Amino acid sequence: NPQSPIPNPQSPIPIRILNYPNILNFKILFIFNIKYLTRNNSKTIYLKMKDSKKKNKVTKLLTTASLNDVVQINKWWEKPPEEDNDKSDEEEETKKWKHMEHNGVLFPAEYEPHNVKIKYKGEPIDLTPEQEEVATFWGTVVGSDFAKREIAIKNFTKEFRKVLPEKYKNAAFSDFDFTPIREYLDKKKEKMKSKTPEEKKADKEKRQKLMDYYGWALVDGSCEKMANFLVEPPGLFRGRGEQPLTGTIKKRIYAEDITLNVGEDEPVPVCTQPGHSWGEIVSNNEGTWLAYYKVRKNTKYVFLNASSKFKGMSDYKKYEKARKLKNCIEKIREDYNKKLVDKNMENRQLGVATYLIDKLALRVGNEKGEDEADTVGCCTLRVEHITFQEDNTITFDFLAKDSMRYLNTVKIEPIVYENLKRFVKGKNPTDDLFDLINAQKLNDYLKQLMDGLSAKVFRTYNASFVLQQQLNKKNFDINDDINEKVNYYNSANKDVAVMCNHQRTVPKNYNVKSEQMQKDLEEHQKYLEELRDYVKNFKKSKNKYKDTKTDFVKKVFPQNKEKAETLLKNLEEKVKKKSLKLKDREDNKQVALGTSKLNYMDPRITVSWCKKNEVNIEKLFSKSTRDKFPWAMYTGPDYHF
Repeated sequence: NPQSPIPNPQSPIPIRILNYPNILNFKILFIFNIKYLTRNNSKTIYLKMKDSKKKNKVTKLLTTASLNDVVQINKWWEKPPEEDNDKSDEEEETKKWKHMEHNGVLFPAEYEPHNVKIKYKGEPIDLTPEQEEVATFWGTVVGSDFAKREIAIKNFTKEFRKVLPEKYKNAAFSDFDFTPIREYLDKKKEKMKSKTPEEKKADKEKRQKLMDYYGWALVDGSCEKMANFLVEPPGLFRGRGEQPLTGTIKKRIYAEDITLNVGEDEPVPVCTQPGHSWGEIVSNNEGTWLAYYKVRKNTKYVFLNASSKFKGMSDYKKYEKARKLKNCIEKIREDYNKKLVDKNMENRQLGVATYLIDKLALRVGNEKGEDEADTVGCCTLRVEHITFQEDNTITFDFLAKDSMRYLNTVKIEPIVYENLKRFVKGKNPTDDLFDLINAQKLNDYLKQLMDGLSAKVFRTYNASFVLQQQLNKKNFDINDDINEKVNYYNSANKDVAVMCNHQRTVPKNYNVKSEQMQKDLEEHQKYLEELRDYVKNFKKSKNKYKDTKTDFVKKVFPQNKEKAETLLKNLEEKVKKKSLKLKDREDNKQVALGTSKLNYMDPRITVSWCKKNEVNIEKLFSKSTRDKFPWAMYTGPDYHF
């Protein structure tokens, strides 16, 4: 059915495999049907099971909403490595899989014209569907901060003129009024919100059906969840920070733009775009990607979910490599310290760069093109990015990854200070600080010190080491307040995030939310004082305080003293929790704690600490983080990085 995103919506989910090892704990002969049968508004999965007494017994396995409820995690870390005497060590390292099957990618819906006209110099103008689609891209951002950015306006105007008739080629952006489209989109949004429960349920079931079809892949006999199977839709390019291409148009991706990666003997996924066909079909088992396409000059890959075997093994090896660095870090520091006094100036620059990467957790830095934001790392630092103070103190001020400002004043070793002053002598502000080395030379040097060593391994090591050291500074008793434990962990997490320059933009409604939380805390504190007085002078206070309700607290004064004392105890805990939560929020308002959790801090440190101190892991790791590190959840309380 070429009009449907699923080739045959009535057919069972096309998973063809005889042995399905990670479907629950049953020995399955084969799956003859994964069919959705609506019975009492439930979804029932039927399996054909092997039975010694009855030949082939049809068994109702369970009631479920999706495959996600049936498929268990692929516990790859519990399985011994495969033995294949015919494989060389090089093949073992490069060949990632033997069999891979999936259903391709899901394309966004084609554009449907709404026939809402924009205005030019106050007069409505007719637009073709192509022109209307581009105008609608801008209509989605009208009234936002993005729509006020000069670079976005400049780039969009240039793109919009390309699709307009000749008479508008020199039209100014200010002459156009996109408000009618903005109003139409707002009404459409409100209409979506006002859908009946039945309509919302139908939409959810439709999305789930697409998820069950496109969201899974079979890799070497295991069912793995896919991550980004939806092709990136057309629209405005937002970018991060001072991106020169902000406001340009991302064009629609068609099947011809896409390369699929499937097993040699597996069926080619059906292309669901009428009149189109896949650009290329390959069987590259040295890669873990399932498809790729280009958005402008950037290649977008479709990978398996973060909880997959591929990603899990990659993360595990990354943290093990960081642990390996821990065992030889002193030897490495000894080596780059020798380079700090080397007669060869290139070696000196290698030594100083490695020192900065180690001590300040800087990224290595690569050359940027003209169409990329001017963000820098260690090797691309310029003279203008560093200033010198007295007492061997320097200040770095530059745009780091994602155009986040890196501003750090730090005291360094005297020899490093002198070398840096020597590197800037006689140079212009825009000249490179490290003019004799680049990212390639630095990485080559790092690999000489330890196999596979890179700047990212240094960041992973430093992040994990700092977290472990901070958590070791305080021992908690099992009965200590859980909120104090969580607050202490977040403080340690913050130290890592600050070191790695993991910042975030303060949300627009941050102050409004904080004011609400502050008022909530104050009203609870006032209630606490009243309740204390009520309990202390129980007989005299019975008529003094009455049950009342405010915007934030429901004040209750029990007539029974024992109940009042219990309520007082619970309220004290509640106020303490609210106070800690507000403090934690204020302390971390500009710090992104999640980035270091997902990418740099060994998750086993957190899991071990939680088990040792009896803290629920859900307090520290979100569901997505827990799903990403299933292998780490089995770590014992005695683990040490």
